[in-house]
Amino acid sequence: MTSNQRAAHVPIVMAAVVALLMFSFAACAPSADTSESAAGSEPKTTTVTPLLESAEVRQRGLDAVAQLLAGDTESVLDGATAQVKGEITADGLTAAWEQAIFGAGEYQLTLGAKVSQTQGLDVVKSYLQYANRVVRVTTSFDSESKLAGVFFATATAAEVADLAGATTTDTSAATVPEGAERVAVGERELPGILTVPATAPSAVVVMLGGSGPTDADSTVGANKPFAQLAAALRDSGFASLRFDKRYAAHPELAESEPVTIQAEYLDDAAAAIELVRGNPKTAGAAVVLLGHSQGAMVVPAVLAADPGLAGGVLLAGSPRSLWQIMLDQQLDVIETSGKSADEQSDLVAQARAQSALAEAITDTSGPGAFGLPASYVASVNALDHAALASGLTMPLFVAHGEADFQASVERDFEAWRPVLAGNPSVEYHRYPGLNHIFMPTQGKTTIEEYAVPGELDLAFLADLTRWLDLF
Repeated sequence: MTSNQRAAHVPIVMAAVVALLMFSFAACAPSADTSESAAGSEPKTTTVTPLLESAEVRQRGLDAVAQLLAGDTESVLDGATAQVKGEITADGLTAAWEQAIFGAGEYQLTLGAKVSQTQGLDVVKSYLQYANRVVRVTTSFDSESKLAGVFFATATAAEVADLAGATTTDTSAATVPEGAERVAVGERELPGILTVPATAPSAVVVMLGGSGPTDADSTVGANKPFAQLAAALRDSGFASLRFDKRYAAHPELAESEPVTIQAEYLDDAAAAIELVRGNPKTAGAAVVLLGHSQGAMVVPAVLAADPGLAGGVLLAGSPRSLWQIMLDQQLDVIETSGKSADEQSDLVAQARAQSALAEAITDTSGPGAFGLPASYVASVNALDHAALASGLTMPLFVAHGEADFQASVERDFEAWRPVLAGNPSVEYHRYPGLNHIFMPTQGKTTIEEYAVPGELDLAFLADLTRWLDLF
């Protein structure tokens, strides 16, 4: 019996053009051998080079943080492995770092750092206190002290409390409104918020956030669209469940298990649906699945797998390939970058090459694309969400803001119509002046669009709650 090979993935931040992968994770595969044996076979022996001294590793991580804070991403990458240097440029790392701290406020101090070892690498988690939140910078190093990966995320309350020697059961940064309760979703016990109206609801809406380690509120900049949506649904007599995505609640899992679309979305969506069906406050209510952005792109797969679901809501999603969308986003950014024609030509060629590479990946143990691990890219490619959507017959609510700069209303929203043409129970809604999160646009075409607190559009909310009255 042969051994099952599993690639080890250590996150490295992608040179992200925000879009559907706003605040996303990304990864590259280090060279460490982390083979697992099939049942009944002899475990495969692996040799791991001795790791560095803990104090040295800790300082190496803090040095990288200091360079990030100083804006010196070139120095960060000077000490990186060849693979990391091939995955991301200094400009790309700068863009990713700026996204990670967007809306965090002014940097105040570094709270501390923790050292661990995983998959033949030394890992340093540094915690940076900003005015509005704590940012975790995870760096990993090989036995030669070269940077093998870097990952940015918002630290959980439990992590911050642990640094201070305290304890807390509140592991999520999400807002818990009046009339709501915290729940744990699935085996990973993802922090969730179940919101119910004063009377028994006819429908409960399970929400799937966009890409990356998003929290239950789907927080972006100064806005929490899922928190607002839950309150609006409650006031209209509907229940809802929203929850932290797996890699928001447990970022360490992106380092210890293969990152796939199944792990990021599908397994936890199924667990959330099971939770509302079994909770006395929502048992018997029609279960509607709502997805936003990339979350909308996985809704068809969940609906197809569970015929007991009543309907689906697709917000700012697309039936197109994720890699086509990312390519379009990169081309838009390049066009407005102000770089010379020759530089733009080179960047366009690189972007097209990455998109073509991503489309072709089926091997989970090979190289990835767009800074994402092969395990993730291959799993996305294996999930034909457009084909699954075309076979759906249940009611669907498809909506898009016309001022969305992340997913195109013409290329993405309109692409749903031919895909869903065989389903007579689809409502389509385009909203002039609304952005990617269904709030009035600030006229920006970067993440600065979300720096100003906004409110979900009333016309959008009225249409959605009227549609939910079907159930």
